[in-house]
Amino acid sequence: MVRKSSHGGVAYPVHVQKCVRPLSDVNGKQTPFCENNSCRVYMEVAWRSGMNAVECQHIREVGVNTTYKDEVHLRESDLNDLSQEGTFKILKQERINQCISLSEAASSNNAVLIVSFEDGERYIHFSVYDGAVHYYSKLGRVIVTCDLKNGYLDCGCCRRKRGCTHKAICLWYLRGIDKLEQFRGVVEDDDDELGVTKQEQPSDVDQICAQSELFYPPADEDTVANMCKFLKDHKKIPIACRLILISQKPFLGDTHPWKRNVRFVIFV
Repeated sequence: MVRKSSHGGVAYPVHVQKCVRPLSDVNGKQTPFCENNSCRVYMEVAWRSGMNAVECQHIREVGVNTTYKDEVHLRESDLNDLSQEGTFKILKQERINQCISLSEAASSNNAVLIVSFEDGERYIHFSVYDGAVHYYSKLGRVIVTCDLKNGYLDCGCCRRKRGCTHKAICLWYLRGIDKLEQFRGVVEDDDDELGVTKQEQPSDVDQICAQSELFYPPADEDTVANMCKFLKDHKKIPIACRLILISQKPFLGDTHPWKRNVRFVIFV
């Protein structure tokens, strides 16, 4: 996990994969991978051209001044404080069970459940284990951004106001480091569907297209006639313009060079 941009602002991270050991120590060739779409296109074009050593800026930063905080061992007692019977009353029991299952899956695969990447005193970026490859977790992990000042979590799998297992894992982490006071008002809604991703939710464009289908194509004959009349009156090519386009101009005959005298005026 490295910083996505070096031009200032919020240091949003991006996941990358790079083999730092010699190829003799691993089984076969390990291809570097970056979650950024433009970086993948850039490297694929270079590899097809025979430049196999080309890497994007994010992969080149692997191992260069990269420091992470020590792993925080999440305690089940902190997770119980987030339940409806606990102190904070944020998570439902179904979500609690999902967090425990995801933690066990990470342990069985020898993966770290959550890694923090702090950006000043306001933002904390988390890399949360997912275990599956989706559009938001191309390397099996998802980025969750935490705003400690405003008290909200942004996850790549869902919208800000919806809950997910990745956000619950982050709340579990924040409870372990005593930074959960800003999230006391965060409560999952009763109609919140667990595991609903962005792709499954209708976007604004889909809603506009669904509304436009109610009016087009028109079924009324008068509306069709008015549309045809508008196209004929305002979108038809004029006759004079068509004559100019189809008329043949005479070809150039003999060409003769000519000379023009140009006078220069110099102001002193």
